[in-house]
Amino acid sequence: MENVKSGYLQKNTKRHIGSGNKQPNMILIIFLFIISLLLYIQYKKEGRWINIVSILAGPYLLLVALNNIFIHRLGFFLISDKVLLMLLCGIICFYIGTIFVNNKKQGQVIEEDNLKKLKAYHIKAMTITLYIIALIGLIKVKSLITSGAFSAINIDDAEGIMGNGIVGHLLNLSYSICPIVFLYWTYYPKKILYLLPIILLIIITFSTLIKYNIIGFFVILFMFTMIYRKSLLRKALFTLVIFVTVIFISNYAFTFAMKEVEVESAFYYNHLWKYCSGSIIYDNYIFSLGIRPETNLAYKILTFIFALPNMFLGKLYDVTYFQHEAQQHLPVHNEGETSNVVDAIGYIFPSNGNALEVICFCIVLIIIGFISALIYKKGITQSNKLHTYLAIYLTYFVFFSFFGTFYIVSGPWEILVYSLLIPSLFYKKTRICK
Repeated sequence: MENVKSGYLQKNTKRHIGSGNKQPNMILIIFLFIISLLLYIQYKKEGRWINIVSILAGPYLLLVALNNIFIHRLGFFLISDKVLLMLLCGIICFYIGTIFVNNKKQGQVIEEDNLKKLKAYHIKAMTITLYIIALIGLIKVKSLITSGAFSAINIDDAEGIMGNGIVGHLLNLSYSICPIVFLYWTYYPKKILYLLPIILLIIITFSTLIKYNIIGFFVILFMFTMIYRKSLLRKALFTLVIFVTVIFISNYAFTFAMKEVEVESAFYYNHLWKYCSGSIIYDNYIFSLGIRPETNLAYKILTFIFALPNMFLGKLYDVTYFQHEAQQHLPVHNEGETSNVVDAIGYIFPSNGNALEVICFCIVLIIIGFISALIYKKGITQSNKLHTYLAIYLTYFVFFSFFGTFYIVSGPWEILVYSLLIPSLFYKKTRICK
């Protein structure tokens, strides 16, 4: 962006973002009430708090309430009324899409049968596979340490290197079977050898220095455990929050330690909240400066469809189609915190669009809600198999909607494909494993 426009942003940030009434207003109250009502209705319908609607809407409810009632006092911009109405419309449309799929009381049968389902797999073979992948990953970690990749000079360039190449693909593959081994360990916690490869993979994933990789790994394990052992909800939720916070802070602390740089504790708090709510706050620019106003909805959908094919097309033929273009970093905080990501709903929404484009936006969200509910129903109905694809889909394509648009990233798609294929190879009734 031109220097003139950058100066304009710095001088007029408060006018563009969150300069309104700092007390909870009517739009915020309506947003919180309707979302809470949808969550309660779905809970009564399914008999479980962790469901397709709460996984999408729950984070929005929490982050919007915390940001606009409390945390904006620390310098973060308010989430504007226009953004709240856009998010409310998107979530309602998603909910409408789920209505066409009957998920009533499906959760009641899961926990009674999951041990039987676990016994239908070669858990030892899965565990050995994880050990092999972890060993290969550790060899690469050692190689990077020896080469000085994690030194003070090179640490800024080390982000993502660990996840490149064959090791990255093997890590993605491991995520498709890790949840099953982890679920087995929750029944037999004294069998530490089943937990150890998962701990090693956590270390390796952490070494990629990409925060959403390691956080996504934890959330996948959480989702899978909640699907098949909802009695562990409180313990798992508490553990997830603690571990994600610790991992987030540790990621930065590791980098600063390598650089021998000291920072104030406020840095971690601000960065953590920017990481959680920055994309929703960034949505404000949709209605002020405009975010991709020239990009139509069809192109955006095609960026989703071509995210995985482009990974192969780029390597094999040096060509890609319907590429996602990153946005400019813009302020989300009074004192320098910036973001360049909109949430998934904001990504789809037509910035400065006309009525017809907004209608198409609603239709797309209804379709996404319908497809998500079908996947959810397929994954939780009675079956002899455990479905890791459901936890992976819910993690990246539903839960992380508040954080960004993972439909445009090849990694989650690759993991999803693995989860549809790899676990079956360890199923005892398949010819491969006999």
